[in-house]
Amino acid sequence: MALSHSDAHRLRHLGIPRAKVSVVPPGVDTAQFRPDGPAWARRRPHRILAVGQLVTSNGFADTVAVLPQLPDTELVIIGRPPPPSRGLGPYAAALRAEAINTGSHDRLRLTGAVPYSDMPGWYRSADLLVCTPSHACLNRAALEAMACGVPVIAAATGGLSEAVADAAVGRLIAPGSPERLAATIQALLTDSALRDAYGAAGTERVRQQYSWHQATQRTLDTYRRACGHHAASPGSQTVTAAAAA
Repeated sequence: MALSHSDAHRLRHLGIPRAKVSVVPPGVDTAQFRPDGPAWARRRPHRILAVGQLVTSNGFADTVAVLPQLPDTELVIIGRPPPPSRGLGPYAAALRAEAINTGSHDRLRLTGAVPYSDMPGWYRSADLLVCTPSHACLNRAALEAMACGVPVIAAATGGLSEAVADAAVGRLIAPGSPERLAATIQALLTDSALRDAYGAAGTERVRQQYSWHQATQRTLDTYRRACGHHAASPGSQTVTAAAAA
């Protein structure tokens, strides 16, 4: 099972037959991740959220770099470095140093890991989620934010470009483009009506295409097809891609 059509394409490129690859996007608990409910308090009029492991490839540095161009806006980054690192690690220190150098350190907050049950409140507290990794992936945070009614600015790469419908639930931009990122954030922060429209469309998109129920049904259907194929052709194999982001 692949998480996106992009992942499936890579598997086929490795020589896996098309018939043995199924696409099952990650599911979101829409009972927990929804627009209504409590939200964490802000320190500034606007809040941008970024979520993921504290590694260079997740693109957090681009968002920190444009923070000086976003007055009255705070950036909250939720995540921790990969094990066995303790604390927030060297990448967090580099992000803080960048913010200090540009005079925006008082508007950057790195929370480290937070309880998963707290995440809906973090999403609902934000005007936007920025998800701009340099590598092709389908970041679950993008789907969870959409489920909570939060517009997403995402890198136009891999599964993200499939989940985040451009100009419908958010915006897609080229990865590694701070100028475009700054302009896109500014445009959305100054247009609350457009944010509301994107947020409502994102919630509906997740409910229609990325709910737990749909993910479970697709998984069951995939295994049923695989079992039927095995029965007809003993010794054949199915392929499972990497687990969810």
